[in-house]
Amino acid sequence: MIKLALVGKDISHSKSPDTYRELIDFPFDYQLLDYADDSKIPALKQLFESVDGINITTPYKKHFLSQVEMDNEVQKIGAINCIKKEDGIFKATNTDYLAVEVLLQKYLDEFKQLHIVMLGNGVMAKMSLLIFAKKKLSYQHFFRAQDGDLSQVDYLAQVNPEGRQVLFINSCSRSFVFNGVLDKSFLFWDYNYNFEPHLESLPARCHRYDDGLELLKHQAIEALRFWNFSA
Repeated sequence: MIKLALVGKDISHSKSPDTYRELIDFPFDYQLLDYADDSKIPALKQLFESVDGINITTPYKKHFLSQVEMDNEVQKIGAINCIKKEDGIFKATNTDYLAVEVLLQKYLDEFKQLHIVMLGNGVMAKMSLLIFAKKKLSYQHFFRAQDGDLSQVDYLAQVNPEGRQVLFINSCSRSFVFNGVLDKSFLFWDYNYNFEPHLESLPARCHRYDDGLELLKHQAIEALRFWNFSA
């Protein structure tokens, strides 16, 4: 039986086990390893004594950086969320990056001219900005340290799409509830999934609201590829 695990904090709500059950047709076990702070997290050598692959979520995506090998692109991101052991070496990647790139391309295929409004300035936001730069996309970036309460920003006045379809992307934590004014023509992509305050209010306030469950699924698909497990 293949044994997988998610390392994180306050992750009892995680849908990762259910997501993998939908993708995997062979016996496996998926543990939630919840640590109150990083001092409690065992070294990778100890963790891999009982698991075959590890996912990592907030706030520990930087914790194992000094213990793994990764390619140059992942090094630029400065955060990892998937680790394997291969020939005695711990190797890591960022399936957030891979999944966001795949799903963003779907928007680009549907809307040829896209202008992105990025909300937040954490790991997911900074990772996304690398993708925007790589694809030479038009975007604006709003975050609290720069713009204050993001719910109070007058986006209708400040967003300048120049004829492009506007896509809001929310990378803020689940402690943030977006209450800003939206145009009914805007798209809203939430990196969070099953977040009730947004599920209840945003679909009626924009052209389309996309929940983060699809992102979670693609992260899992990319992780299975990285671990060389068939989905």
